[in-house]
Order: sequence, then C-alpha cells, then structure tokens
Amino acid sequence: MVGRDGDIPVRRYRPSTNTKGAIIYFHGGGWVLGSVEESDGFCRYLSALSGLDVFSVDYRLAPEHKFPAAFHDARDAVDWISGIVPSELPLVLMGDSSGGNLVAAVTHEIARTGKGPRIDMQALVYPVLDHSMSTPSYREHGSKYLISADDMAWFWDNYAPDVSRRDDHRLSPAMTDDLANVAPTLLVVAEYDTMRDEALAYAQRLEESGVETVVHRYDDMAHGFFPMYAALDTSDMAIRALADVLAQTKRR
Repeated sequence: MVGRDGDIPVRRYRPSTNTKGAIIYFHGGGWVLGSVEESDGFCRYLSALSGLDVFSVDYRLAPEHKFPAAFHDARDAVDWISGIVPSELPLVLMGDSSGGNLVAAVTHEIARTGKGPRIDMQALVYPVLDHSMSTPSYREHGSKYLISADDMAWFWDNYAPDVSRRDDHRLSPAMTDDLANVAPTLLVVAEYDTMRDEALAYAQRLEESGVETVVHRYDDMAHGFFPMYAALDTSDMAIRALADVLAQTKRR
C-alpha cells in the first residue's frame, strides 16, 4: 500500500475457513527492530487460532525514520486496510510493545478526532505508553530481564530524540487527559516487565473513562514472552486466550 510518505509493505494472512473479521497487527522492537518477516510465524498462528485475517504492517523504523514516521505509517495503514475489510466484519488493532504504542496512539487519535474507521477492539500486549519511565515497575525490573530501563532509554532516544516532543499523545498515549470514546480494550500485562505499571494505570484510566477494558495478567512472565509459544506453555496459553477474545469481537 502507499502512505503519505511512500510505500508501506503489508502482509496478509487468511484462516483456512471464512474469515470472521480482520486484525491489523504492528510488531514490537522499540520502533527500531522487528519486521513482518520476524512476525511471520506468530501472525500465521494468530490467524489460524482466531479465524480472522491478519494484516501485518512493516512500518518504517528508527533511527533512519524518527517520530512521527512510524505513527504516520500506522495511521495510514489502518485507514487503507479498513477500506478493504467488509463493513459488516469487526476490525481489531493489535500490537505488542512499541507496536502496542502505535495501536494505542492511533486508536486514541481516531477517538479524539472522530475521523477514521470504526475500531471494534484494540489489543495491547505489554505496550509502551509513557516516556517518563518513572513507575515502580521500572525501579523493580529496570536492571534485569529481557528489556531494561537502559534499553528503553536507547529506544526512546532513537525514535524520539527531541525530548520536548515526547508528551505528544501520538507518542505517549498515556499522557493524554482524555480517553473518552476509545475502542474496547484488551491489555496483556507481564509481571516482570518494566512497562507493567504504565499498562495497568492505563487500563484503570480507560475503565474510569467508561471504556470496556479487560486485562490478561501473567504473573510469571517477562516482557517479550508473547510470541514464544513454541517454547513456553504460558505463551501458547496467552495467545489462545487472546485469540478467543478476538474471535468473539463484534461490530460496534
């Protein structure tokens, strides 16, 4: 597809039976790493489990492409893909880590402006939501496990080196004062994750804003566990639980 700044590669996965809807998926990697190739096995599995088409978006990466490049690609991809999904089928946005950041930002932008497709659910898997990196989970887990505080600082510096812009709701969705009318939300949270508390705080604020919100919390997992379904039973269970929810999503 073609976005405002050029081509955006998209890979489509289809279940073996008639599709129940569509998932637009954004991979993680701190806005710096990751690709549709790396996400290929996961997207195939998710489509088969959920019965939904999965559109995997290969948005531009930093440091060559800084904020708001990834956000622009995400927004343009959502607008374009929604136009080829039958209007009677549900549309889900999903992302993990920095991909979850893009989903939360796009979903909020659509709710804030009233412009864009109707999103029936956003699925955020241990999303990055707040640039401040000041929550208790950063202090508890910021020096260990798969993603450290230093790692996150490096990712932020590559994608958004201009610190003065980091309060922008398109970059730090949790910084907004208004979460009204955001699409129903499923949040996957890992206990041993630096981003744990910002995700839980976001879930609470969504609920207080009247947004239907469900949290799947995995108390024995760390950031990055979700696509490890071939090696970890908990990862496979988590994907299946998410796929079950997505398969039941209805048009709003």
